[in-house]
Amino acid sequence: MARTSLLLLALAGVAITMPAEALDDLNWLSPDADRAAALTTAPAECLARPADPGQAWRVSLGQVAFRSPALLGGLAARSGISCDTCHRNGHGNPAFFIAGVSGAPGTADVTSAIFSQTRGDDTVNPVPIPDLTGAGAKTSFGTVRPTHDLPGFVHSVMVDEFQGQEPAPAVAEGLVAYVAGLTRDACPAEPSVRLTFDHAARELADTYAVLLATMDRDDRKAADFVLRSLNLALGRLAQRFPGAPEAADALPALGRDLGTIRPLIRDDPDAARRSLAAWRKRLDVAIQILSTRESLFDRRAVERFLGAGR
Repeated sequence: MARTSLLLLALAGVAITMPAEALDDLNWLSPDADRAAALTTAPAECLARPADPGQAWRVSLGQVAFRSPALLGGLAARSGISCDTCHRNGHGNPAFFIAGVSGAPGTADVTSAIFSQTRGDDTVNPVPIPDLTGAGAKTSFGTVRPTHDLPGFVHSVMVDEFQGQEPAPAVAEGLVAYVAGLTRDACPAEPSVRLTFDHAARELADTYAVLLATMDRDDRKAADFVLRSLNLALGRLAQRFPGAPEAADALPALGRDLGTIRPLIRDDPDAARRSLAAWRKRLDVAIQILSTRESLFDRRAVERFLGAGR
């Protein structure tokens, strides 16, 4: 599949649209990378989960935020970019590449006006994307505009570097807690993980659990953010099933259903919980059906998909 540079489309003032079968992740992979490997494996997450339930919820909320395009603004949000795009499971991303934003693969210009008018300095100065594992123990953050405060650094990336709106306080605190929880001591024995359908289904289930836990705390602004993140995750999952009409029908329908639940979180939380319980049953049915279909979680299917686009 021929793909046009995200940057060139933005510079030309063209609305960025993608074929229904396209994978967002292909927009920021280096042409020279093993793209099939990048789409089916990731470095293992080195996350220390706290024993305290309240702090564990905060870290889980931060993990949702880290993986959600809803956290950012502007072109990044419209293109499906999240913190995890550049920092895969908290690490770097040596395959990341966007023309005009990257120099060598694995680098990004954090002062590019493409993603932020606030940070734009009219100078192309890409820097290596850092591994965030161990960031909580550091005293300096960032290379172009360094700071000595992790919460301040995280806020600057969200609001200044990627023009996101001010997040709910719990979301911002959770993101800091998540980044601080990335430690070398928590790295699993296997350095990488396979990105399977079961892995994606577990992430949906985990995000749903975070949504309920956030509602239990009556934090409606943070719960709204988690619901929007859950909806975006459904869209990303649908992209992995370009040849399955079940995905084309069921997953967008589930997303629309979430849209009808969204105002209930603000206005009638009890009704929202009942609707979410029924929604979860429909999700489980869809997951069971999709688990039997070929998807772009299988490397051989990905290789065929990529080969068909040449």
